[in-house]
Amino acid sequence: LVAADPLVLSSLGERAFRSGLYEVVKHAILAGPRFFRILKDSLGGLRPESAKNYAKILAEAARVKVDVVNRDEREAKLRMVLNLGHTFGHALEEATGYKRFLHGEAVGWGLLGVIRLGERLGLTSETQAGRMSALVRQVGPLPAIADLRATHVLKLLARDKKSIGSRLHWVIPETIGKVRIVSDVPRATVAAAFRDLQQMDAHA
Repeated sequence: LVAADPLVLSSLGERAFRSGLYEVVKHAILAGPRFFRILKDSLGGLRPESAKNYAKILAEAARVKVDVVNRDEREAKLRMVLNLGHTFGHALEEATGYKRFLHGEAVGWGLLGVIRLGERLGLTSETQAGRMSALVRQVGPLPAIADLRATHVLKLLARDKKSIGSRLHWVIPETIGKVRIVSDVPRATVAAAFRDLQQMDAHA
């Protein structure tokens, strides 16, 4: 059972509310075109005070996670897809002493990071990457990353809780509704993807 009272969210400020929406975007990318389209069309009306507008969105997002957990109750491998966006996200949180980002904001950057990584690996088309990145950006502004030391962030990636035997397993969104778990991604490719993000941030 997943129980959620949307009215609780009305107590949040705008920034905290947006932070949660980045996780909903993650679920929309995992779920596929239908939920992705619903969220895209609804984002403009999602505010803390408008509970009636986001009740159905919350139910859809919860359904995505419940479906994954039901199919991988003992955390064999499938549940790893829920880590989408979190590998870069966790490193950003740690690199800034957990003071700059709300968790969802770090996940927002993490989603943009793995989308770009997917492009560099040739797994994500420019069209799909553009659509997914646009939905992340549609949620709202993200704290800056342009000033962070890329070498420090990359070093912290190895500490991700989903790494197995010191091997990072990246959840790469190939298309809306389809992800691939990829290990042994060249460090140089990861570094290039992160620097792409920093350049995007610097020119935003």
